[in-house]
Amino acid sequence: MKQRLIKLTLTLFIVFAMLNFVSARTFASKYPSKNAYESVSTMKGIQGAAAYGAQHMFFNFDINKCYIPDGYPECGVPYYEFEGKKYRFYDYCYFYKWISTQNQAGFTTNVQFMISWEEDDSYNLGQRHVLIDEDARTKTNAYYYAPASTGEGRQILRAFWSWVMTQLAERNAHIDNFILGNEVNAPIYWHYSGNVNWQTKVRKYAISFYDMRKVIRSFSEKPRVSICLDHSWNHDDEGRGIKAKDYLSIFHSALTELNEGTPVDDWCLSMHLYPAVLFEPAIWQDAPGFPQNLNTLSSDAYFVDGKNLSYITNYIKNIYGVNHRIMLTEQGFSSYRGENIQAASLAYSYYAAKYDPMVDCFILNADGSTDPKLDFVINGRLAGTIYGMLDDPAKQSYIDNTLLPVIGVNSWSQIVPNYGQNVNKERYVGTGGPEVYEPNPLVQQFVTRMYQQCLSRDPDESGLDGWERQLSIGNMNGAQIAEAFVFSQELLSKTLSNSDFVENLYVAMMGRPSDAAGKAGWVEQLENGNLSRSEVTKSFVESTEFSGICADYGIVRGTYDASIAPIEKFVERLYKLCLERNADQAGLYGWVGNLKNGNMNGAQMANSFFFSDEFVNKNVSNEKYVELLYNTLMGRPADADGKAGWVSQLQGGHMDRKAVMKAFIESTEFTGICANYGIVRGTL
Repeated sequence: MKQRLIKLTLTLFIVFAMLNFVSARTFASKYPSKNAYESVSTMKGIQGAAAYGAQHMFFNFDINKCYIPDGYPECGVPYYEFEGKKYRFYDYCYFYKWISTQNQAGFTTNVQFMISWEEDDSYNLGQRHVLIDEDARTKTNAYYYAPASTGEGRQILRAFWSWVMTQLAERNAHIDNFILGNEVNAPIYWHYSGNVNWQTKVRKYAISFYDMRKVIRSFSEKPRVSICLDHSWNHDDEGRGIKAKDYLSIFHSALTELNEGTPVDDWCLSMHLYPAVLFEPAIWQDAPGFPQNLNTLSSDAYFVDGKNLSYITNYIKNIYGVNHRIMLTEQGFSSYRGENIQAASLAYSYYAAKYDPMVDCFILNADGSTDPKLDFVINGRLAGTIYGMLDDPAKQSYIDNTLLPVIGVNSWSQIVPNYGQNVNKERYVGTGGPEVYEPNPLVQQFVTRMYQQCLSRDPDESGLDGWERQLSIGNMNGAQIAEAFVFSQELLSKTLSNSDFVENLYVAMMGRPSDAAGKAGWVEQLENGNLSRSEVTKSFVESTEFSGICADYGIVRGTYDASIAPIEKFVERLYKLCLERNADQAGLYGWVGNLKNGNMNGAQMANSFFFSDEFVNKNVSNEKYVELLYNTLMGRPADADGKAGWVSQLQGGHMDRKAVMKAFIESTEFTGICANYGIVRGTL
């Protein structure tokens, strides 16, 4: 009897163990092959709510609250086997219920997995620190910590990913976007990773990401696996962070190494599109109080926001491939500068995302704060009203009339690439192989037009490809391309008259021949020296007509930098006063380029004119030479005594012409002349 009881007890124990033992193999084939990004009808999302017509949902998951370390009391949680070892994880039913609810509603599910610091050491909960990377296992003020990339912690995390996938498969649920870590390029506060150098931080993260991706891919090709970066695209937060652009470069290389030399072509990007300065949401203008433009229209901009989003997404597309989809999973817009600016910034950023072929969602952070500068709440404010109206054609007129005057433009197409067009959102294909760069046909047509209208010829193949790529990857905008063509050596060598120059601008920038009165006005301004060619070009490039032309081809017009106008006038002044003739255009812009790029200063430029072959061959007398120095370098005719003194120095052989000129260059008058034109005077 006793033996039978023992045998029965042992049998029951084995059965119980089997019932409480879960294996990855059981559910690997059951994971649902779905992806909600393929079916949603809006880009809108909002963290923690299904409001404002949102169809993209976001959830934070703390891995460290899920892992049950050894020594914790028995709690009926079954063991999970992974690669021959057993682990226990809490079954957060509410989490999977939330996922299933979003799946059934057709929303995308974006889940960000992070690791916090476990304070409670009861029942050996402190063992959870093994999930933190060994270089980061020190309590700091960080919100979250880097995952373990070596040893036991790495293995537990791999088991965790497998366990999550089995839990989802068991419930016929799916996550559309797995995000590892929060703003991982901010390694002090949001993703603490120790005191190692930043390249090491990135490579350690790449290991954890590679592990997560590999396990997820063993279940399904559908989910996106994403790296999360903040808006500091080319800025390192004064040494506290890592430039996101550099982070991606090292990250991609590290994944390639881990994948035995084959590029991992399916990582995606979860990016946060906050304004550069969180409490200055007017992204259409420079943030006040800062000495530099933080969000230039360039892939080298310090920060990425709605204004320059297309430049960064084009960069990612053309450097890494179109399969690297971009989800904007967190952005907020402060009400600190007023409700109108908050709403305008929100709408501007949303449209930038909606009409960007690389971006698949726009999830809003609408949290409040005790700091009024960081109050992102939209409920009950104009921003909330606008957010609810976005994508509703019947409300477009209200949105336009309310917000466009705030920004100071006549239409969204002036500032949002592809606005109003049926943008082809490339489909995410998982591990579909590297993408081959495909030129944008519309941008090619724009470049061809510039060749034909400015240079009166069809483009050569290399020129067409080069300019198209610069526009497509965001290195240049419409205004910069216009400047490059109008002041190209090819066009300058044609030595166009002012009349022909203006006619060329009408045709190229306005798409029509000039009207007689308009043309006469511009030519008169040029002939009288009231305006430089750069200043006239700026007016044409920033015209409504050229804005419309750019919009038709789906490119950002940008603004024209007429800062070279004073430099032009300085060089023209040297031509007229020193060489006593008008400047030829090729020569003019050659000198302008040297001054603009810092290759020469005012003193060197003056020296080049006064000792040029053209001037020397004039063989002017000492009296004439001194008079020209007064007019050119002091801005006035010579006084009799002064002129006589300098001529005496030359005639007596006490000074040569270069020494006399040097004295004029170092005068107060020439210093002031250079300052008036924004030129560094310098010395010889």
